[in-house]
Amino acid sequence: MSRRKRRRRRLRKSLYPAVLILLISCLAVGLVSCLTKGKEAPVVQVEEVAELPYHDYDLSLLSFENGIAHYEDENYTSQFGIDVSEHNKAVDWHVMKNAGVQFAYIRAGYRGYTEGILHEDAYFRTNMEGAGNLGISLGVYFFSQAVSVEEAVEEAEFVLDLMHGYDISLPVVYDFEEYSPGIGARTNNLSQSERTENAIAFLETIKNAGYEGMLYASAYTYMNLFNAYVLTDYPLWVAHYASLPDYPYAFTMWQYSESGNANGIPGGIDLNIAFVPKS
Repeated sequence: MSRRKRRRRRLRKSLYPAVLILLISCLAVGLVSCLTKGKEAPVVQVEEVAELPYHDYDLSLLSFENGIAHYEDENYTSQFGIDVSEHNKAVDWHVMKNAGVQFAYIRAGYRGYTEGILHEDAYFRTNMEGAGNLGISLGVYFFSQAVSVEEAVEEAEFVLDLMHGYDISLPVVYDFEEYSPGIGARTNNLSQSERTENAIAFLETIKNAGYEGMLYASAYTYMNLFNAYVLTDYPLWVAHYASLPDYPYAFTMWQYSESGNANGIPGGIDLNIAFVPKS
């Protein structure tokens, strides 16, 4: 055998492992791409409105009985609800039902404001089962401290996993709240646009899974920490502890108290009214 032929044969043999490694690498990259495709942030085209839509409630028709808010006009009726988390410890759902609670928002979990770790609410499953077994309509909310779109999507997928197997008939809520600067929260330096993008990423991930999303915020948070003008496609649950909501723009739920004490409901439980369109 000539020296040239031996060189060619050795060259071919030396190329085989390199080609094999290249093929395996390509397959691995393709597999990772397929596996992570669902984790990518949804691409959303949002349109900023020129002005925010106003609500059309006649708040002179709002009334309270034993601490429970009621509303009725020709277009809307109302429902009474509460929202709870592990901070409320064990909730007696029979007391809630007897007090007239029609819906409940249960905290599914939260992201730590310093370490950024996702946590399931310690009472999530107990509350979901306790309220659901009594026919109380269920919704869930998540306390977000996402610092990026990717983390917001991760939070939404975390919630969707926790919701599996439960009868969720109400929107899934994105709850972002600001900490004071001295606390050292990892979200303290987010811009308005970053907070808004994170909220949209969460809500669109929820929407793509077949659920409705909703944003929870005080009027100040909604108008100053977010760009409310690109969030009008998502219903708002506004928090304002007073006898009347001071928010003039569109909202579908109002959290009017954080102290409970309504018709036998113990203190420390948030009280809410939902404005329900008449069919």
